[in-house]
Amino acid sequence: FPAFQGADFELSPPEVFPAFQGAPPQVYGVVWNEFSETPEFITYGVKHVMTWRLEQGERGLPTWTKTAGTFGATKVMNVLSACFVPDPMSQFRLTIRDKETGRVFNKGTAKVTHSGKVVAFNRDPHDDERVVSEEYAGNMRGSPQEVSSTFLLTGFPSGEVGIWLSGYMMRTIQAHGTGPKIITADGTVTYGGVMAIKLRSDRTTLLTGGADGCVNAWNVAQTVDDHDWMQKVGDTVSVSDAGSGLSKSGSMQRQKEGSAMRRAQAGTTGGNASSVLGRGSVKMRKKEGVIWRLQTPFQEEATHA
Repeated sequence: FPAFQGADFELSPPEVFPAFQGAPPQVYGVVWNEFSETPEFITYGVKHVMTWRLEQGERGLPTWTKTAGTFGATKVMNVLSACFVPDPMSQFRLTIRDKETGRVFNKGTAKVTHSGKVVAFNRDPHDDERVVSEEYAGNMRGSPQEVSSTFLLTGFPSGEVGIWLSGYMMRTIQAHGTGPKIITADGTVTYGGVMAIKLRSDRTTLLTGGADGCVNAWNVAQTVDDHDWMQKVGDTVSVSDAGSGLSKSGSMQRQKEGSAMRRAQAGTTGGNASSVLGRGSVKMRKKEGVIWRLQTPFQEEATHA
């Protein structure tokens, strides 16, 4: 890109990216979005996530613009780590805010298979929350592995990972324990939480490292399996009470997740919100049995009344 010369972050002309007001340190880290077609990075740290994009400004000159992330219904927290993840589902997610409660959730219009097939959801005209059938609507342009759209993951002292879409934190999941207490210079008590988030080159395997002494592996693929009924565009399958290809227990789980999605406050982990895998939501599944522990992982000491 012509605005960059020499070293990776040497700008011409030089640019200064101011941090937030308050006691330093304010910026803990910077993460470049390597998937975006538009130059973009985020800064994170003390109670903030800030997105910086290079856009066309006055007189057609490229200008860096900044947008502060919104933490939603949860309290604003310090951010310790961050990572961009490719999102082939991006164009098929609607972000909806409930006017009465202010809650924000995702509603899916379609899903994408591993091979790039787009399967549209046909909803009940009298009950928009109910999908009655799925239809093979066409194919994505290019491969799902080559998309430039992304979502953002951030790590918090609480051991949670926040899931962000379009600058808004949709919800959190509990990824790690908090680790030992940390007392800062001003006497504030905090925790190590999620110290690192890294995406593997396969774009679907994520590792998180926590102050609890563990590294966990996650499947962050947003695509689903191809099925035999998806032979030609226009093919449709009915979604029965048992679910499309789901067992009875799987259907009950989908119903449970759908109800949780509708109840969930953006950014909370109350109820089932932290495990919601409903239609349109970002999926982040822990890989069972894949975990690395330090020789003596941290455990909180028991307290007695």
